[in-house]
Amino acid sequence: MELRIESTHRVKFISCRQNFVNRWVWGGLDRGYISNVDINWGDILQITAKLTGKKEFQGVGLLNFNNTELDHWEQLIPNVTHVVLELEYAAKNMTWESQYPEWIDEEEETEVPVCPSLPSLRSTGIRLNLIAVKLPHANGGNWSRDVARLHLQLAVARLTTSFKGNYPLYVLFVTNFFPIPNLFTCKELVGHVKGMFLGEKLHLPLGSCELAFPLRGKGQFKGSEKDAYNEWNYNKFRLWQLTDYDKIIFIDADLLILRNIDFLFGMPEITATRNNGTLFNSGVMVVELSNCTFKLLMDHINEFESYNGGDQGYLNEIFTWWHRIPRHMNFLKHFWVGDEEEKKQMKTLLFGADPPILYVLHYLGMKPWLCFRDYDCNWNCDVFHEFPSDVAHERWWKVHDVMPELLQQFCMLKSKQKAQLEWDRRQAEVANYTSGHWQIKVKDTRLKKCIDNLCSWENMLKHWGETNWTDDESHTPTPPAIATSSLSDLRLVNLAFYHPCKC
Repeated sequence: MELRIESTHRVKFISCRQNFVNRWVWGGLDRGYISNVDINWGDILQITAKLTGKKEFQGVGLLNFNNTELDHWEQLIPNVTHVVLELEYAAKNMTWESQYPEWIDEEEETEVPVCPSLPSLRSTGIRLNLIAVKLPHANGGNWSRDVARLHLQLAVARLTTSFKGNYPLYVLFVTNFFPIPNLFTCKELVGHVKGMFLGEKLHLPLGSCELAFPLRGKGQFKGSEKDAYNEWNYNKFRLWQLTDYDKIIFIDADLLILRNIDFLFGMPEITATRNNGTLFNSGVMVVELSNCTFKLLMDHINEFESYNGGDQGYLNEIFTWWHRIPRHMNFLKHFWVGDEEEKKQMKTLLFGADPPILYVLHYLGMKPWLCFRDYDCNWNCDVFHEFPSDVAHERWWKVHDVMPELLQQFCMLKSKQKAQLEWDRRQAEVANYTSGHWQIKVKDTRLKKCIDNLCSWENMLKHWGETNWTDDESHTPTPPAIATSSLSDLRLVNLAFYHPCKC
């Protein structure tokens, strides 16, 4: 059970109790909304005892409780009006996938994306001070992506933002699992929500079936106010501990910002682009910082299986309700197998457009700084042939060249990386790859600069494939000789690793 203070407003909805009870008796209920949670009324009494101003309570709203439970509530909090809230069910054909479709017409070239609607609670003029809702947990199903569970929470949230009075309103969830963490945030547990914070979220689309931020009119944005946990695959969780800030825009190290994206600070957690299916891509995402949310992430780390063994998969299990922004704000450097030639040309034009059209370009496959600058080394490995673009590659190096020389040193190549690149080139030559990039003579000046104890990468090639001498600790490369004190407070975080292709 969770108790949250959400706002100070006035409730406007009611339903006839007898009508609600009849739905139980005559079997009119949608089974997906029924909750089998066993209520511990002693716990309810203990929690409600903490409510301030309880003597002045006028009404208690009750949603999704059965007849026996309604009687308990009347005994638990007497001398107030008990209002049974009635909510029309979502359409039978509504699924989680219908709210998070694979594709929408972001440019609105042929149609305007429209989300399926979820009914709201019916209103009345009775003042409520407490809204209690019992949430289902989809026995045998995926409770975090359950439409009925989402519907009940959104209905209550919309209600709290419609109140106009100046008195306390509490929201109590009776549930075996936590509510939507970026709708009812854990830092608001027994705490006031001021202003329209929650209301701004509820003006966004239901799921990612529409754009939370339209691609057009972007200049007028208003309202800115599978593995176990380890330090590498779940390092993004530490973001939530940066509580000196209210909100951050997280950007992966393999992304290149081409246009100003400050307007994203006006968006709520989690705002991101679609990855695939109902999932978001965590390469660019808006995060609202809270130690409480960090604790939530850590407390449930053994309860969810990440589909990709990393943080993106796990975050998608926790934040199943997210807000979609155009793919131009996290555009993948990737040519799908089914892409027609016209579409490939369009992507190439976007990669090189000047002034830029894309906001953020996301480099997949081998990263530019791990290739020779002469061309995209993804060409030399067949398993990466969906990623290469010399235009996008050149664009990254143009940005590199205007960086301070001090920072450019972090992009130096280790001897082993040079050997790997040459090995891949030779394999491409043997395979006679039609792109012909293996024929290009490398002029990258980093080829002649050594940052290792062992500098002869040519000799490494003579022993390539052996697992003894090149992996010896005595040959561990050293970082560039950079006086870090001169970087002042600049913090560089780049956790991109070199993954040699197996051609």
